[in-house]
Amino acid sequence: QSLQSYCLHTTLETNSTSFCPKIMYSTDLLSISPKLGMVSMSDEEYAEIIAENINHLHMNMGQDVQLKFVVSESSDDERISSFVNLVDSKCLTLCSRFNPHNDVLLMPMGASREELQRTAPIAAQLAVKNGWRYTPRLHVDLWNNKERT
Repeated sequence: QSLQSYCLHTTLETNSTSFCPKIMYSTDLLSISPKLGMVSMSDEEYAEIIAENINHLHMNMGQDVQLKFVVSESSDDERISSFVNLVDSKCLTLCSRFNPHNDVLLMPMGASREELQRTAPIAAQLAVKNGWRYTPRLHVDLWNNKERT
């Protein structure tokens, strides 16, 4: 029995380097968190894989998708913007419903309140500048860097 049968909303977070449609059928939202510069492929190749996954989800399953990027510096803006444009152009080619203004989120980097004090304003400013969404790290805000939270 699926979690949806209990009226629960399920989100699966992935970097989207591998894709398993069987798992996707039981989720409501696929949260793709690209690890730019940390995967062994070019941004172009990575964007192609993500666009294919987004298109597969929308066309075959109807699930929602979001791209969530971790921000630590103002200079992250250029790389994230370029990557979002790559994904968007590939999704449009494949007739997907990906919408960067609704489906891109920025989250500040940090495992402590002190780190978030530095990175949260940067992430928020970039979100406003680009018309994207901002998402806090609520567990860090609430419990700082306490283990098992």
